Amino acid sequence: MALAQALLRHLEAPPGPLVLHAHDPFTACAALETGKFPLVVTIHGPAHREFLMDYGHQELSDWVRSLEERAYREARMVLAVDEGQKQYVLEEFSLPEEKVAVVPNAVHRESLLKQAGVWARHPLAESLEKTLHQGKRVILLPRRLVAKNGVHQALEALPLLPPEYTFWVAGDGPLRGEIETRLRELGLGPRVRLLGEQPRGVVLALMQRAWAVLVPSIPSQGVVEATSIAALEAMALGTPVVASDLGGLREMIRPGENGLLFPPGEAKAMAEALMRLEDKGLRQILVQGGLRYVEEAWGVRQWGETILAFYQKALGEG
Repeated sequence: MALAQALLRHLEAPPGPLVLHAHDPFTACAALETGKFPLVVTIHGPAHREFLMDYGHQELSDWVRSLEERAYREARMVLAVDEGQKQYVLEEFSLPEEKVAVVPNAVHRESLLKQAGVWARHPLAESLEKTLHQGKRVILLPRRLVAKNGVHQALEALPLLPPEYTFWVAGDGPLRGEIETRLRELGLGPRVRLLGEQPRGVVLALMQRAWAVLVPSIPSQGVVEATSIAALEAMALGTPVVASDLGGLREMIRPGENGLLFPPGEAKAMAEALMRLEDKGLRQILVQGGLRYVEEAWGVRQWGETILAFYQKALGEG
């Protein structure tokens, strides 16, 4: 936060109206310290709860909450990425409802395709293609290994799937040791690849080639999945999405049209949803529905127009 403050102090405002749009409470509070810019804040999740979930440190969580409270109270507009985040900020910080609006995340399909193409010959991407050619079903989980992302729960579904199904996990985190232990207990080592943290372009290249993208989120310590960028990126890249029926995922996925949903944490339902993708007709419907949905509802053009309108409102021009 200190670095952000230093940078913002030296930032000179150009002629004309200016708004600073922060996407986390740290940058937001750094901006407030300078007193130079009207502030708009986007809330992607309950930051203090996420810190408690990740680190188990109550004092740190309390400090982050104090930053959230200041940022949201002093911002001119608060933009939530889904209805769940809107309710969180209204209830947790008692903000007036007219100050909070829902503006979903957005993706730019052409940019994603370009990045995936640049990394197409990465060894992991080539290995995934080779695995698919061997008749395997590679399910990609682009997930940090934290409780709310549900990777540890997803492992329970794998024994219920045919042996050609494999899970590739792109991400790392504090639950890695627990997940490795559970893999040994279940005897699933050969069917799961823990890839660790990977460059964004590599993840996109894997996502584009995977049989499906799985987002097995579960509620954890008051944290519920928002509108998953990974799910949107998979849709934009033409890969079927199978996800938990909760939070922002429920708001963005229309079952049978642009993805499939299953009850959070239910291994049998998760396995059954993945098996439905063997239906070629359904796969095609989901792929086309996902592409259409991203273009019509979650594209950057619509997002940009909406954001500009809220900037004007924050400046008192709307």
